[in-house]
Order: sequence, then C-alpha cells, then structure tokens
Amino acid sequence: MLEFLKDAEGIRKAIIKEKKISEHELSEKVRKRQEEFNGLINEAAALYSIAKEFGVELSGKEGELQFTKIGKLASGMQNVNLHARVMRILAPKRFEKNGKDGKVCNISIADESGETALVLWHRDVELVEKGVIEKGDTVDVLGAYVKDSGEVHLSLGGQVLKVRQREELPKVSEVRKIGEIGEGMGSVDFVAEVLEVGAVNSFEKNGRKKQVSSLLVGDGSDRARLTLWESNAELAKKVNVGDVVKVEDGYVRKGVFGRELHADWRSRVIVNPKDAKLPEIKMEKAPRVPISDLKDGMLAEVEGKVVEVSISSHEATKIVLNATLKDESGRVECIFIGSKAKDFLGVKEIPDDVDAATILDLKRDGLVGRKIVVRGSSRRNRETGKMELAVERLV
Repeated sequence: MLEFLKDAEGIRKAIIKEKKISEHELSEKVRKRQEEFNGLINEAAALYSIAKEFGVELSGKEGELQFTKIGKLASGMQNVNLHARVMRILAPKRFEKNGKDGKVCNISIADESGETALVLWHRDVELVEKGVIEKGDTVDVLGAYVKDSGEVHLSLGGQVLKVRQREELPKVSEVRKIGEIGEGMGSVDFVAEVLEVGAVNSFEKNGRKKQVSSLLVGDGSDRARLTLWESNAELAKKVNVGDVVKVEDGYVRKGVFGRELHADWRSRVIVNPKDAKLPEIKMEKAPRVPISDLKDGMLAEVEGKVVEVSISSHEATKIVLNATLKDESGRVECIFIGSKAKDFLGVKEIPDDVDAATILDLKRDGLVGRKIVVRGSSRRNRETGKMELAVERLV
C-alpha cells in the first residue's frame, strides 16, 4: 500500500504535470518541507505532503490511496490510512528494555466519526519532541495497523505527515489566559512566562518512585503555581526565569495557597515553543495606593524611593532584579524579571559575557535614591511572610 512512498520520482512527476511548476521550484519546496520536519522525513514523504497541499491525487499499483474513518477501525486491520486532527499529545516517556533505551508517545487523533490513540515509538517520537507535530495539526497517518487494544501503530515504513485539511474535522480547545482558568477545570491550554523555578523533589507512592516540581508562571492576566508531575517534573531542571512555557491539557485544583495548575502524564509542557506568544492582555486600571495598603493578590501602582537594589538571578540573560521601595507608610520589595529588569537598569540588552551585577554596580548611584512609580501584583512571600510586588511595568 505504501510502495508509492518509495517512488519519489513518480510523485514528483505527478505534481509537475498537474500544477505546471518547474523542477527547481518543486525541489525548493521539498527542501523547505524537510526543514519544517527537522529532517525526519525523506524526499518521497515531503513530496506526498506537498501533493496533498496542492490537492494532487496520488495512486499506486492498487489505485488511489484509500482512507478509513476512525469510527470504522477494527482490531487486526492492516495498511490503514487516516486523515485526522491531533487532539492531544501526552508527554513522551523513556524506558529501558533488554538493555536498550527506547521512547514512546501516545497521541489522540480524531475525525468526525470518532477518536483513537496513535502510538509513536523511538525515532518517530522526535516528531513530537522537535515540535514537528503539534496539538491541533491536521495529519495523514499512512501504513498503520490496529492492535487488539484499539490503538493505532505505524507499520515498518509508516508515516505521520502534517497536511492541509481536506474535510471537516473536530476542533481543539482554545488557549486560555490564566485569569480565565478556574478551579476544577480540566484539559486547559495556556501560554505563560516562568517567574520562579522550584526544585525537583522525589517521593514514593505505592512502592514506585515519582517526581514533582513547580514553577510560578504568569501571563499578565494573572499568575499561578504550576505543579509538574512525573516526566514533566524534569523540566524544572531545564527552564529559566523568563522562559515561555505552553501547557496542553493541564488541570486545576485548589491548593494550600489558592488555585493551582497541574501538568501530569496526560499533559504536555513545551518550553519556548516556536510560534506561541503570550496572549495580549487588555491593561486593567490599577489604583495608586500607599505601600502599607497593599494586600495579597492586589493589582496596584505604588510610588516610592529606591532604597536598595540587587540582582538575585542572571542565567542565560534572564535577569531577576530586586528593588526595595519606600514611602511614608512603609517598604515593599519589588521584583523585576527579564525585560522589566532591563527597563529598570535602563539598558536594551545585556551581552552574554557581561555580568548583570557589574552593570548594576555601575548604575547603582543613579538608581538608589530615585523616585519611581511601578505597577504590579502584590503577594505575600511564603518564606518571610512580607508583602512583595511582582512588577508589570514602570509607570
């Protein structure tokens, strides 16, 4: 059934004949398509993807390629081709068997007739790890078979290719702002900036070792604690303050400190995704208040004199700067992260080979004693119990 995927020249000729494009133009499209797939597909697969984009029908010795509806799948079926939407991608897992390392990843795909699990193994998992296949993509699954469990697996030479949508398919959940996510919600997607990174902790449950870590994340509409479980917990070792994370199929629970976001084995967390941007937030009005009037979770502006300033973190050019403001009513520690820290210092960029603390030392005399107005969200520090302000911007 997939013999035509070995016939790159035949697919090339079919596209040129029907679309009347030059060899050079098509070769350039093939090169770009393989780049999009991070080199994980061969020339014939790239040509197939382009043909489907152009609406060029392809046929082999057995005639035109036939596609099966997911609702019609049955145990034992071979050489199955599916046209579907990627509804969910679970976090990839690594394992060891017979002394060899392996990888596996489950993807939920659906068409209008139903939904099923597509299981990717070993090198095919890189399609997910490298961001080639994403939640919401339209794919053709070629050369698959159905196991007794109902799962769909790729046979030798099988392919999963991102293609243009050719028929009505289910829609995936929308990306939400953190401020829109409430307790008890499940399968939520959101994009946020990392504000704090916690340690990875191990524990034992039912005789099995597990891992958990946490991040403080925010998107301008609100901030929340994100708890990472099992394989996702390892991400806390890789992310830095200022990185952007996209969470797919997370869920929400009420925690000790209020609402908590969670990402477990059913969730996927992507660090600095290619095209994901923090949602645009309509700026809310914030009252200007004395420092002593700040309350936990309050959005406010405060005016005060800078009496102390320090750099608490500077990794991979992601800066966390602390400045203590004082007015007639009291003091508050303001936290400037990433671009906000650079704004406070009055610099556009900090070279990789320059320590931010050095820049602060050079500018300290001009910063300490200066009166500024900042806007941000107040919160009570877990360790000290004192109020602090996570700065959104200098006013």
